[in-house]
Amino acid sequence: KVKNPGLLPKYQEVRGLLARLSQYSIEHTYREGNSLADSLVNEVLDAHQVTK
Repeated sequence: KVKNPGLLPKYQEVRGLLARLSQYSIEHTYREGNSLADSLVNEVLDAHQVTK
């Protein structure tokens, strides 16, 4: 279920790509467990707020 309508196209794209694979695994990682990704996202969000 995708609650954010803006994310629906990306969700559908990913589902299409996954359908082409014979097998895959998806694992949820909390922000606390992936500090590098969290810091990169924060940089992008901060930059986006400045340019608005």
